[in-house]
Parts: sequence; structure tokens; C-alpha cells
Amino acid sequence: MKLEQDWLKNKPAVIPTGGIITIPNGKAWYAYLLKRWTSASATPDEIYQFGLSEVARVQKHIEAIRQQTGLNEDDFYKHLNDPSFFIIDPKLVQQAFENTKEVIYANMPKLFSNTNIAPLKIVKGENRQLAQTPGYYDNNAFYYNLFDKPYNKRQVDWLFMHEGVPGHHYQAGTEAQTKTSAVQQLFYYMGFAEGWAAYTEELGKQLGVYKMPYDELGKWEWDIVRSVRVPLDVALNYYGWTDEQALAFWRKNIRGQDDIAMREIARMRRWPAQVVTYKYGALQILHWKEELQQKQGAQFNIRDFHSRVLDHGSLPLFMVKENVFKKVKLFIL
Repeated sequence: MKLEQDWLKNKPAVIPTGGIITIPNGKAWYAYLLKRWTSASATPDEIYQFGLSEVARVQKHIEAIRQQTGLNEDDFYKHLNDPSFFIIDPKLVQQAFENTKEVIYANMPKLFSNTNIAPLKIVKGENRQLAQTPGYYDNNAFYYNLFDKPYNKRQVDWLFMHEGVPGHHYQAGTEAQTKTSAVQQLFYYMGFAEGWAAYTEELGKQLGVYKMPYDELGKWEWDIVRSVRVPLDVALNYYGWTDEQALAFWRKNIRGQDDIAMREIARMRRWPAQVVTYKYGALQILHWKEELQQKQGAQFNIRDFHSRVLDHGSLPLFMVKENVFKKVKLFIL
């Protein structure tokens, strides 16, 4: 409220277009937005360091897959553009997603107690305004974008999990079955929603997909983008980096995806702090799971863990954590 009051007192005659850092109290606004989007009290400096650590972690996963292939680095990245990785026929793209859906649905009971959710449609996206995203979810439908380009097979598995099941669609379906208050329904917590969807991509092998190293690589190829965006978001909107500095950082840490670099940099300037939610939320959930696995050992139940994360509807992450670690009361009759 103080930031709002200061804005009303000192509102510029013309709103700057150079990003949030160029407005009055820009750095304070960014620090606030980080808390708003992540529903956590992390500072910009902490989030920057967190992002660097995630970049390093994901790069190790990519390198491990490269070593599995036996290719040197140059040949590996050259091979990723091989025609065998791309689907030309739109009907085959649809079929690929349908196949992934069938496999994942068959394996859901291994990881989730509730498998009775609303049917999910798989639809080819027609909205060119959303063409810059690989896909999206809306109202019981998963839309994949395919506009005049061969489709990369490596993004089929992770994208379906993120937008469909057990990602956004499963989360929405679970929430629809949850009794929530009218007040709670007024709020939406991006750190929880995008964090959950990004977390589910880690479950691919348990859900029967990521059968080949290159299938799993697709998940890490997009994860390195998400990871690099975290420190870049802070650098652009809090440290005051130029687009040129941001592009140099991108190229230093991501190989073979220059085509989307400026698009993502522009997105971070337009929507400060939002891109942080994917990685920050996903890592909180992953760390909770690891902590419970260590504490409970053989007693750890993955289905119970996922229920504890989802069964209270959309909440800020600190409240989700309370539900995850809440002790189960035993009643003896």
C-alpha cells in the first residue's frame, strides 16, 4: 500500500517503457512482485543466486545425457536438429500426444490416489497470439501450438505433463473437487500453480514416458530456459542489465536456442518476476519430497505426499508446506 501511495503522489506524466526498473521506486516494486508471485519472502539477491544454482544443476543433467549418447559436444548439438526428431504430419503430432496421454493415465495410480478427474481434450492451438508458447491449458483442454513448423518430438512428453496430466489439468480437476471458501476462491497463487506443473515434469520416468535419453532431454532443454530466466529476470528488472548483457548471459548458458532469446528477454521486461514462479515453486515441492523421504524412509508414501500438496486448493507456498508436513492424527477406537 505504501508503494501505491507513493506512486499516486509521484506518478510520472509519461509511463516509462524501459521496464519496471525505470519507474519511480522500481527496485522496491520488483522486490514486492517477487514476494507476490512466489508467495515467499526471498530477496532479489537470493533469487539470483538460486537461479545460478539451478542453471548449474540442469546443465549437469544435460551433460549426463550427452555422455550417454557417446557424442562429443559439437556433434551432440548438431544431432539435435536431425530430421528424425521432427514430425511433419500434423496428424502424427496429435497422435503423439494421444499416445503420451494413454501411457501416463495408465501409470497415474502409482503416484496419485485420486485418478477420477474430468476428461481432458487434446487440441491443436489456433490462436496465433499464443504461438510463442509451446502449449497452454484452458477449461479441460490442452492446446499444443503448431504453426507452419515441423514439431519437435522431444517436447511431447514434458509439455503434456506440464499442461495436462498430472500438471495444470490434474491440479484444476483436483481443486474442483475440493471444498474451498469464497475468500480463497478470490485468489490465485502463481508460484504454487506453475511450480506444481513444472514439478510434475520430474515424474516422467515413473509415469512411463521419457523412454529414451532424448525424450528426457526435451524436459531439460526447456528447463535450462526456465533456469536461465531466473537470474536474468532479477538482472534485467533489479540490477539494470541491458538487453545486450542479458543476451550474452543467455548465450553463455544455453546452446542452440538463440531463436527465442530476445522473445524471452522482452517477456521478462513486460512481466517482471512471473518467470521465477516455475522454478521456485517446483524446487520447493521437490525439496519437501526429498525431506520427507529422508525422514520417513520406507514409510514415505508418494500418493499421500501429492495429496497433501494438492488437496487444499490454491494456496501460497508457505501454507502448502504446512499441509505437507502436518502430522497425521491417529484415532484409536
